[in-house]
Amino acid sequence: MRFPDHYCWYVLTSTLDVLVTFIIIEVYRGGEANRVASHIFDRFGWPGMIALKYATVLVVIGVCEVVARKNESLARNLAVLAVAVGAFPVLYGFMLVRVWMG
Repeated sequence: MRFPDHYCWYVLTSTLDVLVTFIIIEVYRGGEANRVASHIFDRFGWPGMIALKYATVLVVIGVCEVVARKNESLARNLAVLAVAVGAFPVLYGFMLVRVWMG
């Protein structure tokens, strides 16, 4: 693995995304904003949502590793971007929860 620190951060943001989504759906009776994830959730419940999230983690890591064979700098930038993009729904979800808490 070329970027284990980046990948750990990406796994963390993905895990936090699942947890925040759980809070929004189960505690505040909100919904999933992502249409694909919403469809998966409606059909397969939490196991499907978790599988979807970690399947995307495997794809992102796989893409970064393949790209790194040709262009390590680009792959590192992709890994950084993945962490940043993965953190966005977590921050947004925490913001929503904070608003709902009053």
